[in-house]
Amino acid sequence: MKIDSWSTVEWFLLIILCTI
Repeated sequence: MKIDSWSTVEWFLLIILCTI
């Protein structure tokens, strides 16, 4: 698994989805 494919924006969206 390469975390490089995960951009900062995608991480941010993931956090937002977890917060909602």
